[in-house]
Amino acid sequence: MLNGHVRISPQTRRLQKKLMTALILQLAIPYLTLLSPWGFYALVQITDWIINPAYLNFAMWCNACHATVSSISILFFTEPYWKYVISLFGCEKKLSTAVALRLPDPNTAKGLQSRIRLHSRTTNSIV
Repeated sequence: MLNGHVRISPQTRRLQKKLMTALILQLAIPYLTLLSPWGFYALVQITDWIINPAYLNFAMWCNACHATVSSISILFFTEPYWKYVISLFGCEKKLSTAVALRLPDPNTAKGLQSRIRLHSRTTNSIV
């Protein structure tokens, strides 16, 4: 570090931004799934609202699902994990590979010998 300036490559900078975004989302999801239901419950208690109990049941169900939602968010916000998950279901892009074979030149001596050997194998017959 010179004079407080750090020089990093654009690719490193891009990877750091992706990491920070993934970390913020992975922290925000548990907070939202835990604090939202309890905040709703506290609001109902403080204001003495009379509401359908199904709303509170749903809020507490969201609270109970925070671990599952956090785990799923890690799978989808972290690139190596979601690539693996996609490969498990066979949805990844198949890359075609080209194979180049070098066949012997029929005009050279080596190529002529291989053609003669191939020809002699196919024409041998029992008389």
